[in-house]
Amino acid sequence: MAIRPISKELKAIAINELNERTEKIEEDLLHLQEWFKKQPHLNVRPDDQWLVAFLRGCKWSLQRTKEKIDYFYTLRTLIPDVFQNRDPLDPFIQNMLAKGIIYPLPNVEDPNGPRIILWDYSVMDYNTIRFIDLFKLFFMTMEILMVEDDSFVVSGAEFVINYETVPPSFFLQFTPALTKKFIMCWQNAYPLRIKTMVSINVPPALEKIYNIFCKPFCSQKIQDRVHLYSSQNNDKAHAHIPKSVFPEELGGRNSPRSEIIMQWKKKVESYRSWLLDDDKYCSNEQLRPEKPKTYDEEFDMEGTFRQLILD
Repeated sequence: MAIRPISKELKAIAINELNERTEKIEEDLLHLQEWFKKQPHLNVRPDDQWLVAFLRGCKWSLQRTKEKIDYFYTLRTLIPDVFQNRDPLDPFIQNMLAKGIIYPLPNVEDPNGPRIILWDYSVMDYNTIRFIDLFKLFFMTMEILMVEDDSFVVSGAEFVINYETVPPSFFLQFTPALTKKFIMCWQNAYPLRIKTMVSINVPPALEKIYNIFCKPFCSQKIQDRVHLYSSQNNDKAHAHIPKSVFPEELGGRNSPRSEIIMQWKKKVESYRSWLLDDDKYCSNEQLRPEKPKTYDEEFDMEGTFRQLILD
């Protein structure tokens, strides 16, 4: 069993909030490995550290962990445009990394507290980058943090999303089906402990999209943790996430944006072999003992947000 030791502060959180018991870790990992052998449709990454991230994210419930792992690998088969071909050296991914659209902030007030992730639309080239490409980069980021950031896994994540400069036309890509796809992925498949999601510089069109199309797919717990602020109310975001942790360019005392972006770009590139190898871990729905899952059953929705945005 190759599990990283965690700090005493994180261990206390894991015990008190996640029901973790050191003496049971090896037993539960063995239980999962035996369960995998009885799932002919699943090809699961067998790394202990990876599986512990799921156990911790599911508060050490074996049943919830099995359900989440099954769905996690099912989605890799159903949505290959998000979960396959994730080479960090691909020119398209290189472009997104160089711009610094999604990355964790390196300096936080409490090193054992939640990790803070910035999703910054203000740096995007809206003519070349699609929502589906952003989803790919987002989930690459989440998986790297699952592998190596114990604070992210144990204490959770806080998201800051900056919508500054986003043109209304960009939201025309964001169909109800795409909305459902993204929410189902991070809410039902990933073992994320989402503490808060704060959006700043939010345009009116996005508020409409969220309230009518996104909110119904979110659990009540997630709904309570989502906060949207227009440019006139950005300061209210600091009631949830301290201003000091923002990059210099957003008024905080963290490192300059360019420095953070370069560090994270190198980090993602260092995971190239891991990400390329990850293509083989997925489900084979033809081998599922019960009824195979299909894309249409999971995500089929029609329509666009065009009328909402143009109104």
